[in-house]
Amino acid sequence: MNYAPTTNTMSEADQKAVKDALALIREKMPFLISLPKKKRMSLPKLGPKSMKFVQDSYMTTTNFPQAFPSLFNIDKFQKDVEFYMVLHELKMLTDTIHEKIDSTHMAVGHEVMNSSLSVFKYVKNSNSSHQGLIEMVERLKARFKRKSKAKISDPPVPVDPTE
Repeated sequence: MNYAPTTNTMSEADQKAVKDALALIREKMPFLISLPKKKRMSLPKLGPKSMKFVQDSYMTTTNFPQAFPSLFNIDKFQKDVEFYMVLHELKMLTDTIHEKIDSTHMAVGHEVMNSSLSVFKYVKNSNSSHQGLIEMVERLKARFKRKSKAKISDPPVPVDPTE
């Protein structure tokens, strides 16, 4: 499969339609949150083994409600599990779109960087003395200037305590 994108465009109408669809998703899902990285790391993960555990817990609350004290809210638990499953499916669907957008973005970025390098090579090697072009070559060169490393001073010489 050829991964290099062909030259594509998106009409302004299509861009607006996609942005409107994303706005609709945000509108329909006002409960979405953003967790800080530290909080994400501290939460237990719900992998395949844990999902089986949750499903078995759900079935247990459904089939044996009498086994739970009144302080355990079975309805809330079951609604949370059902909501998790809805979100799980939506996440799977949006993950595939995200992966394709991310991969396409990366591939197009690669193409435009390669083309930009060609532009730089052509104008750098041109014999034009056009003032605007000379200024652009200098601007393009700035991408490749290396930052000079700060001078590292010599480490202090240890003092001999016997002196």
